[in-house]
Amino acid sequence: MGFQKIATCSLLTLALISCTKPAQESTSTSDSTGTESTQSTTSSGEERQPVTLTAAETERVMDEIFLAMHNGLIYRDRQVSLKEEFKVDGNSFDYVLIRDNGDNAGMTSQSWGGMRPPTQEEQDAWDADTTKDKEPLYGEAYTETEYRYTSEIDTLYVTGYFKAYADEPESTPRKLTIEFGGDGLTHKNANEVDGDGVPHFRPQVWGYYNPEEGMSLLDDEYLYVDLSEPLTFRKEDLYMKAIIKDLTDADLAGLTKDDLTFIRNDIFAHHGHTFKTTKMITHYQPTDWYRAAVADAAPLLNKFEKRNVEFIKKKEG
Repeated sequence: MGFQKIATCSLLTLALISCTKPAQESTSTSDSTGTESTQSTTSSGEERQPVTLTAAETERVMDEIFLAMHNGLIYRDRQVSLKEEFKVDGNSFDYVLIRDNGDNAGMTSQSWGGMRPPTQEEQDAWDADTTKDKEPLYGEAYTETEYRYTSEIDTLYVTGYFKAYADEPESTPRKLTIEFGGDGLTHKNANEVDGDGVPHFRPQVWGYYNPEEGMSLLDDEYLYVDLSEPLTFRKEDLYMKAIIKDLTDADLAGLTKDDLTFIRNDIFAHHGHTFKTTKMITHYQPTDWYRAAVADAAPLLNKFEKRNVEFIKKKEG
């Protein structure tokens, strides 16, 4: 499945690379046209030039960006989305996620120290050093901080734009490297507990990768999109497509009535809907991602989800 090849992240990964840039009051102060000066290079060190995408290519890239964010920020600690929206304007985008924090609520931040392993280059240099009684080889010391939150609600905003580079410019369909720019991810509910035990509101900001800061929203520095492979969804993942676009007859072709019923209820389940029928409880309760967080998730659905619920109902008959 195409979206499984997307580089994703965990909130913990984000926390470990959080920067000290102050949070912005607005959701974006970036150049939404994507014209800020950046430089992208190939593995051989040659500078790459951005390419212009067709409308269809841009739509595919935006779908992949959404899926990367969703997978990175939802699948953790049985969290569910109380609101998730993704808006696109040209090559710029805005993503908002209000997430139930579940089991993390009430926990404090914690820090620990460590020593990273030597790099291969450092090891080679140490091996080549013939100095008698040389110092043992250690990597650099570091300190990591894991932020846990007192609030049961996490509010996250991602604003930015992308530039696309074709790995093989003459090939069709293209393989793309997507580089991000903008303000990155802002966490509005990072209530850190200080040493005195009192919660203090402390917004955290994380950045996209860029050559100066080296930050990354994703585990990798870039997002890679292979347009030769179609973006397809298994039936249990159609709820993700339902967040950002209309489902089609082709999406639901060949599915049984039970399949359709569960796909429709998946949309509610991923918003933390509390089910009341034995059939739904038996189906969702054993999963490792479902968490009953709200009595009724219907008000949490966005315009695509509402349309898709009605579309599936008609197919159920």
